[in-house]
Amino acid sequence: MRTAHYVASTHWDREWYEPFQGYRMRLVSLLDEVIETIERDPGYKTFTTDGQAIPLTDYLEVRPERRELVKRLLIEGRLKSGPWYVLPDEWLCSGESLVRNIQIGMQTTRELGGVPSRAGIVVDQFGHNSQMAQIFSLFNFPVAFAWRGTHEKEHHGHFNWIAADGTKLPTYRFGKVGYCSYCAAVREPNNQDVQLEVNDATIQRLVDFVLHEAGRSPVGPILLFDGGDHLEIEPKQSQLIDAANKVLAKNGIKIIHSDLDAYMHDLQADVGKIQKKIEGELRESARDLSPHDEHWLIPGTLSSRIHLKQRNAACEDELCIWAEPFSTFASPLGLEYPKGYLNIAWKHLIENHPHDSICGCSIDQVHQDMIYRFDQSLAISQRLTNQALKHITMLAAPRQREEGALVLAVFNATSDEVNQPVDLEVPLPTTWPKKFQEFFGFEEKFAFKIKGPDGTEIPYQLVGQKRDKLTFRRSRRKFPTGDQRHVISVTAQLKVPAFGYTTLTVEPADGPTRYLGNMSPAHNAIENDNLRVDVNPNGTIKLTDKKTGHTFDQLLTFEDRADIGDGWYHGQAVNDQIFNSTSSAAEVALIANGINKATLRIITTMNVPKDFHRRTMTRCETLWPMKIVSDVTLRKGSDHIEVTTTIDNQVLDHRLRVLLPTNLKGDTYVCDSQYDVVERDIALRADNAIRKELDVETRPQVTWTSFGDGKVGLAVVSRGLPESAVRDNEERAIALTLFRSFRRAVLTTDNMGGEIQGKQTFRYDIVPFKGEAPRKRLFTLGQRVNMPVRQIDLLPQDLPATVAKESLPRTHSFFHVEGDVVVTALQQADGATEVRFFNPMATAQKVTLPAKEARAVMLDDQTDKSIEVKSANNSAVAHVPSKKIVTLRLK
Repeated sequence: MRTAHYVASTHWDREWYEPFQGYRMRLVSLLDEVIETIERDPGYKTFTTDGQAIPLTDYLEVRPERRELVKRLLIEGRLKSGPWYVLPDEWLCSGESLVRNIQIGMQTTRELGGVPSRAGIVVDQFGHNSQMAQIFSLFNFPVAFAWRGTHEKEHHGHFNWIAADGTKLPTYRFGKVGYCSYCAAVREPNNQDVQLEVNDATIQRLVDFVLHEAGRSPVGPILLFDGGDHLEIEPKQSQLIDAANKVLAKNGIKIIHSDLDAYMHDLQADVGKIQKKIEGELRESARDLSPHDEHWLIPGTLSSRIHLKQRNAACEDELCIWAEPFSTFASPLGLEYPKGYLNIAWKHLIENHPHDSICGCSIDQVHQDMIYRFDQSLAISQRLTNQALKHITMLAAPRQREEGALVLAVFNATSDEVNQPVDLEVPLPTTWPKKFQEFFGFEEKFAFKIKGPDGTEIPYQLVGQKRDKLTFRRSRRKFPTGDQRHVISVTAQLKVPAFGYTTLTVEPADGPTRYLGNMSPAHNAIENDNLRVDVNPNGTIKLTDKKTGHTFDQLLTFEDRADIGDGWYHGQAVNDQIFNSTSSAAEVALIANGINKATLRIITTMNVPKDFHRRTMTRCETLWPMKIVSDVTLRKGSDHIEVTTTIDNQVLDHRLRVLLPTNLKGDTYVCDSQYDVVERDIALRADNAIRKELDVETRPQVTWTSFGDGKVGLAVVSRGLPESAVRDNEERAIALTLFRSFRRAVLTTDNMGGEIQGKQTFRYDIVPFKGEAPRKRLFTLGQRVNMPVRQIDLLPQDLPATVAKESLPRTHSFFHVEGDVVVTALQQADGATEVRFFNPMATAQKVTLPAKEARAVMLDDQTDKSIEVKSANNSAVAHVPSKKIVTLRLK
C-alpha cells in the first residue's frame, strides 16, 4: 500500500497586497478555526504553519490566553512550526541572515513548547541560490521542498540538489501550480460562490489529483500539500479523505493526514532511487506556455525599491561585521555580551525578509512599515557597536599624553589589515587653543598634530571642516549637557590590524600645521603609483592600470530607459527610448587633492523623459534635466577607485544603470553569491524568443561582479545594489543597476512609493585586476565599501582619573585568520567564540586560527564530522574544501 501524505498548511505572506495588521486579522481567524477543528475533529490530525514560526507569535500576541493550548498542540504534534522564523527571499538576504532566520525560527518553536520541523521548505522564493542545499544539510534537514527556478517536464517529482561544495540533498519539486497545486485542483479556490462539499465531484477531483501525483512522483510516498496563498483550512477535510480512500483502495493508495516531517521519514527508504540532479543555482525562467507548468521566476525584484535593499545591507553589516564581533572581543574585558539585544535586532531585521517584503513588490504601506523595523534593528546594533568600541578604547587609551590631547581609536572589522589612507573626523572642542590663518586671515584653521601608537607624528591631509557642531555628553546619573565641537575632516595613512584597532592622539600644536602634496597631474585627472583616472568631456572616465598598462575607457556611462513594470518585473516598453550619457554635458571639479587622496566631482546632466504616458504607451516628450553627481576618489597606494553617485530623482517610470565597458572578450563572468562565487553565461538562453517568461541579462550579486579575459579584468564592488549584468555586445560592459522607478503594485493602480523620488546615493568601487578575479580581495572590499573603518574619540575628561595606565596595547588584533576564506560571522555561542567562514576558492584551503581548543559544528550545534580540526600551540588548523561553509567553536 502506497501512502499519500496530506499536509494541511497555508502559504502565509505576512504582508503583501494588504499590510501586516490586515493580514494578521485574517491569520487570527484562520488559526482560531484550525485550533477549533483540531479540538473537535480527531480525524483532523495536524496543521503546518507554512514552514515558519512567526505566524504563531503573531497569533499569540492577539490571543495570549491561548499560549498553553498552543503549547499543548505543538507538543502533541497537532501544530507544526518552523524551521524558518519567516520565509525569506534567498537573493536579497545575506547567507548569515538565512542561517540566523532558521536558528531563530527553530528557537522560537522550542520556546513555544514544540519540536521544530526539519523540512527545508522554500515554496515560493523567486529562485534559489547555489548554497541553499548545503545550508539545509548543515541543519540536518533531510529533504528540500522547492518550485521556482526549475521546470516540471524535467524536474517533476524529485531530484538531487547539488550545492556548490558537492552536498547532495534530495528535493521534492512542487507540481503545476507549485504549493497551490492541491487547492487549485481539489478545492476550487477561484470559485467565489461555492463552498466545498463532500460529494462525488469533489471526491473525484481528489482521487484524480492523487493519481496524478502518484505518476509525477514515482519514488516513495506521495505528497498532497494543501497550502495555497492565505487560504483558510477546509473543515471537512477528514471526511473528504475518508471518502477518497474508499475509492483509492483499488489503486493500492491510502491518504493519511500528515506533516512534512512524516513524509520525509517515509521518503528516506527511497532516496537512493532518485536519479535526476540539478547543480547550483535554481534560476530558470518559465519555459513555455504548456499547461504542465505555471511557475514564474520573477527576477525583477532585485532592483525594486532600492532603498530597502540598501537599508537591509546596512543592518546586516552592522550586526555581522561590527556589533557581534566587537561585543565578543569586549566581553572578556568586562563588558557583558548583549545576547538579548542582538536577538531583538535580528528579529526586527528578519521580519523584513519575507519575499514580498524585501523584494519591494507589495503596496506602499507595507514598505513604509519596513522602514520602522530597519530603524529599530540599526538603532540597537549601532548602539551595541559604539558601546563595545568605546569600552575597548577606554582600556587602550594612553594615560600619558599632551595636556588637552584627544584620543582617537580607529577600528578595522575585517580579516585583512587596513594599510591605506583613512578618512577621520577629528572633533575638536570649541575651546581648542591652537589656531592659525592663511594670508590676511580669510578663514580660521586649527593647529594640531596626529601621533600614532608609537608616538610618531602622522602627516595628514586637511579635507574639510565644519564649525560649531552640537551634540551632547551624558555621564551616568547625570543630565545631558551640550557638547559643541569643530569637526575637522582629514585623511591619514594608517595601519589598523585585522579585527583590531589602533589608537591615535590629537595634540595641540603651534601652527601652521600643513602637509602639502598633489595627486592631480592635470585639471581633469588624478593619479597614484598604481592607477590614473582621466575625465572625458562627456563625464565618463578613463582608468589606466599602470601595473598591466591596460586602459578601460568610457567608465561611468549612465543608461536610462523606460520602466513600465512593477515590483516583480522591469517592464520593457515597445516604444522605448534608451538614453545614454555618451553625449551629455558634464562639469568637473577637483574637491580634494593632497598627500593621501584626490577626489574629482563629475556632474553629468542627462535630459530624459519626465515620465511615461500610459495612454499612448510612449515616454513623455518633455525632457527633464537629471543631474548625476559622481565623486571619484583615488587614495595613495590604492588598487581601486571609489565612486559615490548621488541623484535627485524627479523622473518617473524609468531605470538607471551605470555602465563600465571592458571591451574584453569572453562568454562568462564571475560574481559573488550567498557563501559562494558563481560563474554565469553572458548570453541569454538560446530559446529565449519562445519562452513564456523572458530570460533577462540582470542577475543577482551580493557585493561584486567581475569580467576578464584571463589576462586583465574589471570588477565593480558595492553593497545594497544587488542587481548586475555583463552586456552581450562588443563592449562587454558591466552594468550595475542603481534603481528602478515604477508605480504599479499588486491588485492596485498607483503606488507612487515605487517611483523612488528624491535624493538617492550609491557607493561602489571599480577594481582593475591582472589575471583572474582576486576573489578574497573583492570580498574584503565588499565588507568595507560602505564603512571601511570606525572611530571613537575621547576627551581628557572621558578617562577615569583613578586609572594610571592603560590595560590594552595601543594597537592590537583580537583575532586573525590565515587562509583565503571569507569570515561571515564572529560571535559568542555557548560560552565559546564562534566563527563562521567559507572557502570561495576553487581549491581546498588550509585555515589557521588562534585557539587552545576548537571543534567544527553544524548549524544546529551538532558536531560537524566532515571537518577535522587540529589544535596545537594555541592554534587551530583545518583543511577546508572548496565552497565549504564551516563553523568553529573556539576556546
